[in-house]
Amino acid sequence: MKRLHLTAYFKLLPLVGVLLLASCTTVIKPDARTTQYTTDKKIHLRVALNLTDELRNAKWEQRALTGGGTIMAVGPALAEDAPGFASSTFTDVVEINNGSPPAKPVDATLTPKMAFIGITYGQTMFSQDTITLKLEWTLADPTGNALWADTVTGLGKSRGGFAKDLKLALEDAFRKSQETMESSQAIQQFVAKKYPDLKQ
Repeated sequence: MKRLHLTAYFKLLPLVGVLLLASCTTVIKPDARTTQYTTDKKIHLRVALNLTDELRNAKWEQRALTGGGTIMAVGPALAEDAPGFASSTFTDVVEINNGSPPAKPVDATLTPKMAFIGITYGQTMFSQDTITLKLEWTLADPTGNALWADTVTGLGKSRGGFAKDLKLALEDAFRKSQETMESSQAIQQFVAKKYPDLKQ
């Protein structure tokens, strides 16, 4: 009887291993970013960068039918990279959390939000997958009125795996965000109104 029990036990071990493997969740984090910004034409504004819990917790998630799945944890990287982006784009930046009052007076509040993230899989095993990341930005005056808003799309595509693709998508989104803000007529008009003596 004991021998039968042992035989059944050893037969079940592979099945248990498969179930445990199937129920595991893989978390993908982006590789370290080295985004290159222009710093010679900063926007002359004192800005509060509003980092929210929604941004920090942003992720892409795909669940398997057997349990477990894949998660791309992009939120922490967005919150980590946003201050460097802001300080390279505006002349004066202070960070705030979830809309809290800034420690010093500011001209406007800049709030980033992940609007979308998705994967387009290559059609063959030799094709490259593409990660698409959309960043939504809102610039509001101290009373909360929106001065400018736009959504910027970043793309990440390589043969280095999802971690590298995600890194490239983040770098692309932040780089394009700077270009979009620096060329925005609405932001330029606000600066001209706020600082009329400033030479553009």
